[in-house]
Amino acid sequence: MPAELAARSTPLDATRLGGGTRAMFECSNTMLAPPLPKPARGPFAAGLCSSLALLGLVAGCGSPEARRPSRVPVTVATVEMKSVPLEWEATGTVEPIASSDVTAQVGGQVTAVLFREGDDVVEGAGLVRLDSRVFAATVEQAEAVLERDRAQARSARLDFERAVVLARQQVLASGELEDKRDAADALAATVRADSASLARARLDLAHATVRAPISGRTGRLRVHVGDLVKPSDPENPVVSIHQLRPIRVSFTIPQTDL
Repeated sequence: MPAELAARSTPLDATRLGGGTRAMFECSNTMLAPPLPKPARGPFAAGLCSSLALLGLVAGCGSPEARRPSRVPVTVATVEMKSVPLEWEATGTVEPIASSDVTAQVGGQVTAVLFREGDDVVEGAGLVRLDSRVFAATVEQAEAVLERDRAQARSARLDFERAVVLARQQVLASGELEDKRDAADALAATVRADSASLARARLDLAHATVRAPISGRTGRLRVHVGDLVKPSDPENPVVSIHQLRPIRVSFTIPQTDL
């Protein structure tokens, strides 16, 4: 009756190398049937021992890949230097960079309104036109007075120059010479005063057109055609202008965010 051959593996040594374990086994033959003569070791026995050793290594040691930690994805970027915007969320108030309550510098009746509420105007643009006939008449009167006084001043200057010649010839008394000089000086001063009056009259005529002092957006119009406007009345401005470009924003930031 053939004998049944069983293989038994006995671990001889176990050594850890890197991430795994290398096991060494010893194979022996056991007779389960009636003892037979010990067979000689051949290729079959050597192969059986090698197979058992391989099975022990796989079953006992486990896979090194199973014990590795899971990989974490990493994003790589090039290092560079640049300005990074700093942002805070806050509640603030939007304010115009400049505001102006426009008033008329001269009084008069409104004859034309040259803009509409909410229009954007530039500095120097006409807003309201007043009745300028009175101012134009004042300019003409000042020009006439100036021409008259200039003529008188020229005549007084000529009289004084002739008086100087006569005084050198000792024909004219020194007192009369002084009177001629004073008259010429007085008329010269009158001419300067007339010139100032004419400049003022021309300025009033120019102010008959109310112009924007700043560039911006107009607000509510407070006068209309036919209204009588008082000069330099801060309580009743013609219109308000707000400069919106650039604009100012006021807000509060907690100290902990600074």
